[in-house]
Amino acid sequence: ISSLRYARNSQRMRIILFRNLLFSLVISIVPALLPVIALKEMQLSAAQLGVVFTCVGVGSLAGAVFALPYLRERTSSNAITSISMAIMVVVLLAMAFVRQLPALMACATLAGVAWALAGSELWVAGQRVMPGWVRGRMNAFQIMLGQGGIAVGALVWGTGVAHAGPELTFAAAAILALT
Repeated sequence: ISSLRYARNSQRMRIILFRNLLFSLVISIVPALLPVIALKEMQLSAAQLGVVFTCVGVGSLAGAVFALPYLRERTSSNAITSISMAIMVVVLLAMAFVRQLPALMACATLAGVAWALAGSELWVAGQRVMPGWVRGRMNAFQIMLGQGGIAVGALVWGTGVAHAGPELTFAAAAILALT
């Protein structure tokens, strides 16, 4: 209850939590719909899908090890989160139409970079705003909100692709990422 009260009364924390939820909703399309694109649309094998998912991990690693330190020296935490959302807009628009394995691998790698950048910066921003007396509870709340956003996003994107197709669903996610 105290963490909810703190989150409700702290405008800076509300902004961070909203951005965390928004990014979780947007990034959830990647693990939710990569199998749809790879297996159904492109007729790839399970092994090839595994390679595409590996690209997400490689991108996350590259984002955390190389891109994040470089960007932290040159720009603000807010700008890094905005950069990651811009990367996601490009990735989502590309994934709406890309149907070649190398291009899908590049999109998955960039999605991993964006995931590492935004995830790290939103977490650090939350740590900077939280007072010590509520830090543990707010950390749990921030994790719960992010994971809940991924779960809800997967349901939304799965329903979207079933009713509107992958092109329109990825375009809708790109529009959401622009907000």
